[in-house]
Amino acid sequence: MKILLTILLLSTSIFAQNALDKVSWLTGCWGGEMKGGSKYEECWTSPSANFMQGSGRMFNGEKIFMREHLTIEKEGEDVVMYVLNYGAKIKAEQEPTPFKLTKSSKTELVFENPKHDYPQRIIYKKDVKGNIMAFIEMMDGTKPMKFPMNKFNKI
Repeated sequence: MKILLTILLLSTSIFAQNALDKVSWLTGCWGGEMKGGSKYEECWTSPSANFMQGSGRMFNGEKIFMREHLTIEKEGEDVVMYVLNYGAKIKAEQEPTPFKLTKSSKTELVFENPKHDYPQRIIYKKDVKGNIMAFIEMMDGTKPMKFPMNKFNKI
């Protein structure tokens, strides 16, 4: 009986883990420079209560021309990233776009929404040095954009 109770307790603690543990390596602030000199920054909170919050911005000099609010959360059995993208100015009445986590490992996360116009896929890849390359693209791999990012301590 003690063995059965031990097994039940261990299995309960495994299932009680945060559903976002697999995406927790995104925690922190990341930034890099794109071709053409534009800079991109993205910051993520650590997962808590099956929720992460992030923000991103793209700028060149003093001009911000893209900003976004991001969340990753558990939704039923799925993990979903919601992206609310703004241009240079906030536009009212926008709805966030959901992207379902379809693949995860210690070095790669793939979020997809085949019904979205662009992008349909968001990919994060971590290299051996701990830097991240984010990609956006269509489901068939066309129209790729790369966002190379290194970790930094600025918020």
